[in-house]
Amino acid sequence: MLNKIMGVVKEAGELIEEFEKKLGSLKLTNKQGEGIASEADIEVENFLVSELTKIQKGKILAEESFFRLEDKNFENFKTGSAWVIDPIDGTNNFLNNIPFYSVCVAFMDEAQVQYGVVYNPKNKECFVAEKNKGMQFHNLEQNVLKGFRKESSKKLEQSVVSLGFVCPRSSRGRVDYERFQRMLDKTRAVRKFGSAALDLCYVAIDRIDVFYEYNLKPWDIAAASLICQEANVKVTDLDGHRFDLFSRDILAAKEPLLTETIEFMNNFDR
Repeated sequence: MLNKIMGVVKEAGELIEEFEKKLGSLKLTNKQGEGIASEADIEVENFLVSELTKIQKGKILAEESFFRLEDKNFENFKTGSAWVIDPIDGTNNFLNNIPFYSVCVAFMDEAQVQYGVVYNPKNKECFVAEKNKGMQFHNLEQNVLKGFRKESSKKLEQSVVSLGFVCPRSSRGRVDYERFQRMLDKTRAVRKFGSAALDLCYVAIDRIDVFYEYNLKPWDIAAASLICQEANVKVTDLDGHRFDLFSRDILAAKEPLLTETIEFMNNFDR
């Protein structure tokens, strides 16, 4: 099943590359405080839904179609099986021709992610995982399976941290911005790349040491959270509690770095 999902996701990436040729003329939709969607997001999502449901039937929890639902209740997806889809995670990067965005697909059963695929069409890097069977890191253009370290002994001051935060003008944003400033002082470097899914995959393969973000949706992190867990990365909420796909925040790092990060962050007012 995982290979079939990879095949569909790769085709979705090729479709995105076609839309990329006409970036300046794509129709955009403002999602009322939930960001923007381009016609590429919508068409790629339609393609994914059509092809993935041929592999396995299930509910559809997908970013663009969820926005159009009258009953926007995640409880409807906590039972049974469901495809969790983000057609372009990092739409702003895509629209500005920044090569850091991804196609994200997860298959979930009884609120537990069983399969996850995250694919960057720009560099052909594909991260895949099956629950309890590990993760793999591929370059689909070169047809190469790439290696990564499974252990880390870094301290927080030696680490590169990636994060996301909301607009500093809001009360939530001011807290996030204060945390960002303190992380700058504590760590080797802080980055904000613009695709939570790829950030998490980079933690899985040790390009990034810590990732955290508040106010995410299931489609942002479903596939990548499984990829992290299957790569020996600990995934929790920002308080270090058990990770819940339907909660709003995520923290990912390998131990013992995760524990050090939680202790440091617990000094912040949230």
